[in-house]
This record gives sequence, C-alpha cells and structure tokens, in this order.
Amino acid sequence: FKTMFVSLAKPILTVLSFALPVWLIGRALFLKHQKAIGKVVVTSHEVTLLVFVMYIASVLAITISPASILGFNAGKAPIVNVVPVINNYKYFITTLAEPDGISTGYAIENIIGNLLLFFPLGIFLPILNPKFKRLKNVLLLCFFCSLSIESIQYGLRQLGTFRTVDIDDVILNTIGGSLGWLFYFTIINRYFISQNYSS
Repeated sequence: FKTMFVSLAKPILTVLSFALPVWLIGRALFLKHQKAIGKVVVTSHEVTLLVFVMYIASVLAITISPASILGFNAGKAPIVNVVPVINNYKYFITTLAEPDGISTGYAIENIIGNLLLFFPLGIFLPILNPKFKRLKNVLLLCFFCSLSIESIQYGLRQLGTFRTVDIDDVILNTIGGSLGWLFYFTIINRYFISQNYSS
C-alpha cells in the first residue's frame, strides 16, 4: 500500500502544482467581477468548488498521466477488454483459487480502486448542481466521464503508453458514482445538511 500511495501521490502533486494556481487566479478574477456587478459570493460554495477541482485534477492525474510519472514499467500491456464482467470475474476467481498475494491483492485493489475513484463525484454533483439530485443524471455523467477516460487511455496505448483499457472500469466507476450519490442523500444530506438548516 505504501508503494501504491507513493506512485499515486507523485502524479497528483505534479498536476495540482499546475492546475491549482491556474484555477485560483482565474477564479479570483471571476469573483472580483461578480462582486463588482453586485453578485453575492458564498464562501462555502467556493470552498466546495475548490475541493472539487482538486478532486477532478487528481482523477485526471491518476488515469491520464504518462506511465513514467506513475512509476509503471512499460513492458507488454494487457489486451483491451471490451467484454463486461466475464474476464475480470474469471481473473478474480483464479487469483482466489491460487493466491500468491500479489495477484489477489491487485484484483481486489482494482475493483475497490475503481469504485472509490468516482465515489466522491457522486457526492459533489448534487451539492454543486441541483439537476444531479436525480440518480439518473449522475449515472449518465459518471458513465460518459469514465468512458471518455477509457477512450483517452486507448489513444495513449496506441502511442506506446502502458495503459489498460477495460469496460469493467466504466461499470465499476459508474457504480462508485451511484454509491457516492446514495451516501450523500442517506448520510450527508440527512444528518448534516438538513440538521444545519433546521437548527
């Protein structure tokens, strides 16, 4: 886990070091204009938006950054998987039947990692935009965002970058986003936001 954390932290910090200054300067100029025309700036919204931008930058860093930044070895990349569920199911069952520690750990990390990757997105969306209070809209956006990432990864793969392309990642990301949406409405909105409004 330590190695994985270090390999993920490096591209995230690299991307944030460029993305954050650009965002902060651009947003500051925008807010200055908003104040000049009499618009009210809500601090809590700005903080949430900043954290959201950091999250999006981190997702792009993890999924799009060159393999050399992530610390992966080029080697021979696995085949592109366009068959839903079956291939990953067989791989997962095989690793459980013949556990060697590394393969089993990777199979579990792959599933949990893809679920967690879009989990925050399901939380941020209904907070930032009322139309995402509907689960259908969250599912559609998560699906297309994940599909776009896999498409970019496929393009990077053609350029020789070590990237896996897997339809199961799209499925897991979409499920992760829906779980985040469910967590928001069952926990955050019910026990935190609603109580703050009622107090």
